Parts: sequence; C-alpha cells; structure tokens
Amino acid sequence: MMRILGLLLAIGGVYFCEGRAHADPPVVSPEIAITDAAVLESVARSLPFLERAGVAWMSERDCVSCHHVPFLLWSHRAAAARRIAVDSEKLSQWNDWARRDSLDRRNSFKLTAYELKKLDATALPDLVRDS
Repeated sequence: MMRILGLLLAIGGVYFCEGRAHADPPVVSPEIAITDAAVLESVARSLPFLERAGVAWMSERDCVSCHHVPFLLWSHRAAAARRIAVDSEKLSQWNDWARRDSLDRRNSFKLTAYELKKLDATALPDLVRDS
C-alpha cells in the first residue's frame, strides 16, 4: 500500500508541475504554501523509492508486470522531461530490459491452433487468426 501511495504521489507531483500559471501558489493551510519548487523536490525525493521497488521487482520476479516496472519507467521519464535529475544510463538500461522482457514473453500469449478452433474465427482480427 505504501509503495502505491508513494508512486501515486510521485506521478501526481510530476504532472502537477506541468503547465501551472498561478500568480500566487495555492495554499493548503495558512502555514503551508505549495510551490513548484516544493513539488519538484518532493518528486525528486520519491524517485529513489520507485527505483528500489521497480529494480527489486525486475530482479526478484524477472517480469515487467502490470505496474511495478511501468511505474518506474513512467515516473522517471516524466521527471526527466521536467528537468528533474534522473540517471539517464539507468533509465536506458531499464527501458532496454523492459523491451526485451516484453518481446521474449510475446509468444507465450499467442493462442494455439487448438484454442483458435474453439473460437469464432470471424470475430478474430486477421493478425490473430493468421498467427
């Protein structure tokens, strides 16, 4: 739960920074003003957590998964696009790893001839039917 919360805060923070044009920063309470700098700093502090969780998932599970690795990639790409310091070498390695893992697993999701016979072939796209 904490991982998901941290991830959502990081991604939300990155997108919160984009395109803001407030003359005065929005105020959460009279004592706390949210500024672009504060949001950027918060996002930058969350990236190591997302890195640890994503890299651990890649190492332990050897799987792109539905969210661990994509959130790692998305958050770091979004941060880099907003000029938050990101290790571009690591990001490149993670992208390459995710691409290879996705392509390596591609065949395991194809329907077999036996499974295709059970389905209504007219409802299937040509690419699926012809594979």
